[in-house]
Amino acid sequence: MDMLLYNEVVKQTLNLLHLHKDEWETRYNGYLTKIKKNENKQVKFETPVKKPLFVYTTVSNETKTNPKWYLRFMGQNVGILLKKDNEILLCLRQKDYDNNRDAFKDDTFDIEPGDYRWDDCPEAIKFRDFFKNYGGKKHKKNHEHTVESAFLSDLEKKKGKNKKLKGIQPVEIRKKRFQMPTPLKASNLYKVTSKELLSLDDYFKYAAQYGGGIDILARRRNKKQSVTQSFITVIELKDKHDKKEPPEKVMYQAIAYATFIHELIRSNAADGIGWYNLFLDNKKRKIPDELVIKCVVAMPGLNVVALDKELGKNNLNVLMPFNNSKDKLELLFINLDDKTYGVKDYSEKL
Repeated sequence: MDMLLYNEVVKQTLNLLHLHKDEWETRYNGYLTKIKKNENKQVKFETPVKKPLFVYTTVSNETKTNPKWYLRFMGQNVGILLKKDNEILLCLRQKDYDNNRDAFKDDTFDIEPGDYRWDDCPEAIKFRDFFKNYGGKKHKKNHEHTVESAFLSDLEKKKGKNKKLKGIQPVEIRKKRFQMPTPLKASNLYKVTSKELLSLDDYFKYAAQYGGGIDILARRRNKKQSVTQSFITVIELKDKHDKKEPPEKVMYQAIAYATFIHELIRSNAADGIGWYNLFLDNKKRKIPDELVIKCVVAMPGLNVVALDKELGKNNLNVLMPFNNSKDKLELLFINLDDKTYGVKDYSEKL
């Protein structure tokens, strides 16, 4: 394994964020201000959506008083819900119709494009029944979206013997799944083999509103000696173990995004405490003096014991890169079941 450049990734991330500080602080403050402002104004979504369908949103969508919500099945967008003339409508575009026929062709999807009342329209009922009864596979190639949906469903379990990793829940906005945006393009970081490459746009750059999103942002709660601690957790997810994209290098992207989350929370100008409480389910918590963010790589086929040992041998289990503070990043792994994509085992310190 090449020398791991974890601390250098943090330093370059901090450098990029410092150079563009005014842009991202202003923009993320604006996002949160509008999300809070719309808390009581936004249309209440009370119509139930039941598994296997899930509702997704975006940060920018939640800044609107009348947003649209994305319906997904096996991780794929299959339609949109929106409110029009005081009714919740299922909106099927031609794109949705074509994609659904292509992706779920083990059965015949024949609900034509159009707008249908979600509660009682025959087409909407038929739409729900199609996905409820679909027993085939998904034929589209975006397999990672399928894995993400299955993994999220595992994390969303509240408790019980079927939940392997207890005390963890994905962060949601108003009870809807979303992907936390960042101003960074970091998907090629795993290709970096030297410190010099980190400064090249081909591998890592500041991209403002066109940056990448965190695969899964979660909150992790650990109880030790009657004290419950909450940790924001950045999870980078892969659908398979690929030698060209090893987990130790995938961790670069998780570190870059976790460093951004750290800077966001510590930023007064971006309303960091507001973001911190959104991530922790609006419990009106004080940001701790020692802010710990967990960076996790999750994929099938991981030997987490060996990976933890490798990082420990190189003193890389914990990064403390933030000057004049006790803040730190903890690096961890989750091994996924290669059939269900639920949690199989995980780093001991997670």
